[in-house]
Amino acid sequence: MIDVERGNTGFNINLVNMRKLRGLIVIALFSISYIGVGQQNESSAIDPDAFNTDLFISLLKDRLHEARAKQNADSFVYHEIIMQAAQHQADWMATNKKEAVEQIENAKMLSTALRIASFGGTGSDKVAENVIGAKYARGKTMFTYKVLLDEIFKKWNKKKDIIASWKHSAFVYSGIGVNFAKDQKKIFISHVMTEGASINAGVAHKKQLSAPFSKSTKGLKPADEVACEDVKTFKYYNQLQSGLYVKNGKVFLKYGDINHVMDLLTEPKDGFGLDFVQRDQYPCDKDNIYDKTLMSKGIMIKPLYQKKMFKKNMGGDNGLDVMVGKYPKKITGEYEMNLLVIKNKSICKTVKRSFIEIKEAETTQKVEIAIDTIQIKIDTAVTPSQQRYKVGYEDKTLNFIIPFEYSKYKYKKEDMSPFIEALDEPHFIIHKITFYAHSSLEGKESVNARLRKQRS
Repeated sequence: MIDVERGNTGFNINLVNMRKLRGLIVIALFSISYIGVGQQNESSAIDPDAFNTDLFISLLKDRLHEARAKQNADSFVYHEIIMQAAQHQADWMATNKKEAVEQIENAKMLSTALRIASFGGTGSDKVAENVIGAKYARGKTMFTYKVLLDEIFKKWNKKKDIIASWKHSAFVYSGIGVNFAKDQKKIFISHVMTEGASINAGVAHKKQLSAPFSKSTKGLKPADEVACEDVKTFKYYNQLQSGLYVKNGKVFLKYGDINHVMDLLTEPKDGFGLDFVQRDQYPCDKDNIYDKTLMSKGIMIKPLYQKKMFKKNMGGDNGLDVMVGKYPKKITGEYEMNLLVIKNKSICKTVKRSFIEIKEAETTQKVEIAIDTIQIKIDTAVTPSQQRYKVGYEDKTLNFIIPFEYSKYKYKKEDMSPFIEALDEPHFIIHKITFYAHSSLEGKESVNARLRKQRS
């Protein structure tokens, strides 16, 4: 091809290679097409051949956020593993042209939990999945993205189980999958929700710990409902845990009333265990480093059972002071000790360190009240140089922390029990209560503001 340009002094004739020109034309057309898709918005008509998946998912996330807010639940955190599990189901529905949360012909992908596990999750059954196959046109008129979402949520809002899944505040992680059926008559959507136990990202960072968490169960089993029934009525867990101390490479448990311990540990296979959790397991810049599929979070040592415990007790007739186990030598940094309460070799309760300072009584002996020998004079008998005795009170401030799980604003009653007990020793008259509610840094500011208000 000949390209003619007019210069200041005449005409310049340039020869242009046709192959290069065709390449430029193709690039230009591709760019125009790409820009056209990118400029779509919720009012754009849906075209299956130029469907903007990112736009649709973004709009769907906004609708789900609104649905959660109506149920007083926090917005979802969209995780890659859950997104992959949802997309896999959307692809399956599009291929088979039907709504379903199961893949009956595929054992590894049969359920939502199994799909999450196949992409790197834990396989926890604390999950839910909402699916739909929706038409995106009425006759020859294509829906806009907004109208399609209106139609989807019109159907979803009529289903009680779907609304219940939005209301379940423990669902933290979420994923969305979208695909068109091959005949392009319907679009299939999967929305998966899970609790935090489904994501086990911290395992990948295990080798970064100088003392990696242990996988050994030490012969222990998960909580058994029947065996653990008696554990619910015990009131002194925080005092027990605060009695743990390390001396000469050994860990001891000291407690003032051995009768309390005997009431708790009644059978030969009942006892106490220890789980050492390190500060390094909770870095600020990455996932917490522990395995959610294990019963312990840190380094668990061999448990001490009832018979051996009472036999080695050095606390005298009334108290308990016994060596529970050896301190793990590899731990060199900051750590905390979780007390494991064991019934019939089942871990019934994990008692973490309490951040309320309560002085534990060291004796059960009754205190006798001495006779009051003070004589109070009448007002006329008190000289100006003397000062009348006045009954006063001790003004004291108690500070305590209520731990909340991620995105939750409901607390556990047992987290409050040490504070309630402290108010009765001695009896307090409450003059003022101040609440400071905090939320994490991630997430939308509007959501975090609502979460802080709910927590306070």
